[in-house]
Amino acid sequence: SWPRCFSPAHLFLPTATSAGSLPLVILCCGHGQGGKQAPGYQAMARLLASMGMAVLVPDNLGQGERAPMGHRDVVAPFRCGISLQGLIVMETIGWLRWALADTRFDRARIAAIGNSGGGTLSMFLGALCGDDLAALSSSGYPSSFAFIAAKEKKHCHCNLLPGIVGQLEMWQVLGCFAPKPMFLFQGRMDP
Repeated sequence: SWPRCFSPAHLFLPTATSAGSLPLVILCCGHGQGGKQAPGYQAMARLLASMGMAVLVPDNLGQGERAPMGHRDVVAPFRCGISLQGLIVMETIGWLRWALADTRFDRARIAAIGNSGGGTLSMFLGALCGDDLAALSSSGYPSSFAFIAAKEKKHCHCNLLPGIVGQLEMWQVLGCFAPKPMFLFQGRMDP
């Protein structure tokens, strides 16, 4: 995302490929021990690859190989005029640009999926990169920025977006992706 600034990711490829470019799913991890190494994300990536898709699983800033859950109380980016989520989104846009330049992947069949913190990330990717994504599946993020800001439930600091309350709402961000295919859902275990 920036010159000489690197971040790790896993790339799952199907064992049997047909002629032509592969569809690609960017799997946005939520908070969890190990980030992209978490068993659930590994299983999801393997399942999608077994269905003939390439799956890119980036290591979100402050997770996985880069200090597990290491950003839970980080507020320093606020002083720089950006949020931690902004940095995570910028980094993932860097991965999307990489994928768009890779001829193994079909530029017209790139999707982003994510739950929990990955739901946050996929929501913003849909708004900022809608022209480059064919489909979006986002889950596990509360329905309003005001709920997050009110701190009714302790949220990781990457969910805090200074200045957004009263200016923009989640349904408006998700609406930026319309009318493309989008699947939104909320799990019982991620209230």
